[in-house]
Amino acid sequence: MAKISLAGFKDPVRRPRYIIWTGVAVLVLAAVMIVALGVTSTRWFCAEGCHKVQDDSISAYRRSSHSEISCMACHIPVNADPVTFILHKAEALG
Repeated sequence: MAKISLAGFKDPVRRPRYIIWTGVAVLVLAAVMIVALGVTSTRWFCAEGCHKVQDDSISAYRRSSHSEISCMACHIPVNADPVTFILHKAEALG
């Protein structure tokens, strides 16, 4: 495994390049997280990803009057702050 060196941050010549690439990496990671949170909040993901084993529940949900209500409306507290949202997503992974 490659060893990661932080010596570039100490070198005044290479420091700007290291700072820029660190910023780019943080932005890419943030973008991936935002997309992942958006995708995992869709009805498609809930039905096909998480609850695939509950096919009878999914088909009943699709036929019900609640079929146009998002899963998040029932599974996340009303007016949840972003921290609660992230904690709920992390809890759901388990």
